[in-house]
Amino acid sequence: MLADVEDELLDREPAVGEWSLRRTLAHAIGVERSYRANTELALVRADGDPLSLPQDPDVPVRTATGEYRRPRPDPADTAGGMLDIVAAFARRRAETDASLSTLSEAQLRRPSQRGAVQDGAVNVAPNGALSVVNSTITGAVTLKSGFLTFEFCGSKTVRGAISATGGNLNNSGNNSAT
Repeated sequence: MLADVEDELLDREPAVGEWSLRRTLAHAIGVERSYRANTELALVRADGDPLSLPQDPDVPVRTATGEYRRPRPDPADTAGGMLDIVAAFARRRAETDASLSTLSEAQLRRPSQRGAVQDGAVNVAPNGALSVVNSTITGAVTLKSGFLTFEFCGSKTVRGAISATGGNLNNSGNNSAT
């Protein structure tokens, strides 16, 4: 679908103050890279370590196994035209798949968010898992067919729909979905 978008539309803001398509894609690629980094942190962190990486890439999380940082945006990911950006996104997704595809179900269930505010939609892919603990999500939560788990424990609100097909949904604690 994106391959048909004219390159001259990449930098045009739909309305004043709204993100251009290039900026939106830079964000999506950044989320892909951060997801992988946070999942890798979840695998090595001790119970007392932070659950997620700070937004600032200069601030590390120190664990017994080393320092972990959120990846810096890479301008090369959104350089060029639409086909270049789509190819970069595909490469980043392949990196995530290569890094996480051999993880066990137990490893994928390691919590990676607590007390977070997610501004925007959350998507959980097939064979993926997400644990949202004491968090606020503003946007839809979409769980793709075949997702492993989604725990929504003690989270305050989701402004948007939660849609799920196939998989295990655990909605415990004091929470609400609106």
